[in-house]
Amino acid sequence: MLQYPLGRSGEGNLLRSAYPSFTMPDRYTRRILDHIADRRYAPSTVQELVEELSIPEDQQDGFVSAIDELLEAKQVVRGTADTIALPPPGKDMIGTFRRHEKGFGFLVPDELTEHGDLFIPPGNGGDAMTGDKVKAKVIHEKRRASGGGGGKSPYVGRITEVLTRSDKQYSGTLIQKGNKHGVQVDGRIFNAPVLIRDVTAKNAKPGDKVVIDLIQYPDDRGDGAVGVITEVLGEAGEPDIETLAVMRSAGLVERFPDDVMQQAREAARKLDDDIPADREDLTGEMICTIDPPDAKDYDDAISVRKLSSEELPSNAKIPSRGGWELGVHIADVAHYITPGSALDLEAYDRANSTYLPRKVIPMLPEVLSNGVCSLMEGVNRFAKTCFISYDALGNVLEQRFAKTVIRSAKRLT
Repeated sequence: MLQYPLGRSGEGNLLRSAYPSFTMPDRYTRRILDHIADRRYAPSTVQELVEELSIPEDQQDGFVSAIDELLEAKQVVRGTADTIALPPPGKDMIGTFRRHEKGFGFLVPDELTEHGDLFIPPGNGGDAMTGDKVKAKVIHEKRRASGGGGGKSPYVGRITEVLTRSDKQYSGTLIQKGNKHGVQVDGRIFNAPVLIRDVTAKNAKPGDKVVIDLIQYPDDRGDGAVGVITEVLGEAGEPDIETLAVMRSAGLVERFPDDVMQQAREAARKLDDDIPADREDLTGEMICTIDPPDAKDYDDAISVRKLSSEELPSNAKIPSRGGWELGVHIADVAHYITPGSALDLEAYDRANSTYLPRKVIPMLPEVLSNGVCSLMEGVNRFAKTCFISYDALGNVLEQRFAKTVIRSAKRLT
């Protein structure tokens, strides 16, 4: 899968070289929050966090700065014994709702709290649907904390307002009961078919896989959902039709906007056979890719080189036996993409390439993902390379990173 070092994921030298403004506190913010939000986390002091997360000594100042920023933003709080923890829930909570077909649901908060997702009991969800941005009143129920065990949170919620609808489309199978038509929506979202009043508008027939928009949302009073058919995909059960239904339900779009395609074409034209002065020339090295036979893009390659005893670092054990240098070469996608551009923002929205049965929806236009950013056999490609040196016993001796130009000698499977 082609991966791209976008702002919220990845860390280290490769990402900082692609985004020079990436600061050390930013680097650790998400890592700190993820660690503290883990249900196994026990409140720890800053020094204990440094040890738990194995922060190198020369990076500890940046790590402490990240914690200070989180404290100032009230995303974490100081507890007893100067420990760091997530804040308790407030009176209200805003977040994204996830509804279960049995009527209950969970609110995934925008701001993390020590009690995680907020449970919304049956009858407290109103007409909120999965994916909606909602506001909920937080209710403290002591009996939940004292009864049943299992670390159950003492807080539940009642949705008081739907702030924005997800505008989600739903796919399902059109059914008929008597003179009424409904759509049995795919997945575990609705406990009853969605009523369709004008089935003739799109010439759909029972057994068709269709896409619907909701015009009335189901609520806790028992009123069911009402929808309109926006697209007829074909006969339910056919593999290609089912794949298309998944795409519609997940909001996966194949086509890229025109401005994104234009930028991708312009970026693809930048590649030539010249070796830039700031890149190491590895085109003469034995480098290969290893991917499944049906792979379309090749985003990483490897090389292995025998090291003589003279080339080994001084910390090698049994230096007389030599060692090895492993090269891991990653397609330098960021070289072709300007941060903040339409191409960058489209990749950010898509987040990754999506693999479906017999179909791939790429994160970047194929002129990049299957073209100049793919480490194809026999052509020059820009890469970010990590070199790792080992002694004869397999001990890691040292590592370094470099901007490189490679030429894959063979595409292996």
